[in-house]
Amino acid sequence: METNMKDFSKLTHRVGRITVMLALTCFTMLPVVLALYYKVNVNVAIVFANAVPMFITFATVAVCENLSYEPIIGAGGLYVACVTGNVSNLKIPAALNAIEVAGCEPGTEKGDVLSIIAISASSIVTVIIVFLGMLFLAPLIEPLFNNPYIQPAFNNLIPALFGSIMAPFIIKNKKESILPVVLPVIFLLIVSREKYATIQGYVMPIFILISMAYSYLLNKDLFKNTKNTKNNSQNI
Repeated sequence: METNMKDFSKLTHRVGRITVMLALTCFTMLPVVLALYYKVNVNVAIVFANAVPMFITFATVAVCENLSYEPIIGAGGLYVACVTGNVSNLKIPAALNAIEVAGCEPGTEKGDVLSIIAISASSIVTVIIVFLGMLFLAPLIEPLFNNPYIQPAFNNLIPALFGSIMAPFIIKNKKESILPVVLPVIFLLIVSREKYATIQGYVMPIFILISMAYSYLLNKDLFKNTKNTKNNSQNI
């Protein structure tokens, strides 16, 4: 069983890396092909001058998100989610809901496999719904999206999704959740929401490291017992 999971993990990383590289190539080639087809003169200096600051900001956020999501949905689920998009507002909720319904724990082998299935199914359903919506529902839905009374609800969609997902974990692990939840909230209140939005890519790694250290200090005995149990099983 352990050998099969190692082979599965190696295959997942191999296919995932190839798929991500192909997706990145397609994403970057699209504007190049359009520029060549329509004979647009591209000023490379201006492109890089605008792209570098955006890359620095989003690369930091991407690294932090991948580091925080991978222990939850596994490497395979993260590969699929990164290629198909809508990671935080669709793929993570779909994976966590599937894991919860199946009675598994995030970070386990079964949980990782379920995450891949759930995220893949979510991607297929999303493509179908978007395609049908583009054909038939756009004229009907557009007035709803632009309604000034309903617009605040769409602006708070992601916080509502993450709030509903995190609430059971916070209730179940009250002690472990105190610092990771309270510390960012206090920091947000100090620096203001607008300022926090511009620097979140830089402060996220700090909060993640603090949360990891806090969780380890609370459960260091459990980590030691798990390590000893693993060593004893290997010796046997």
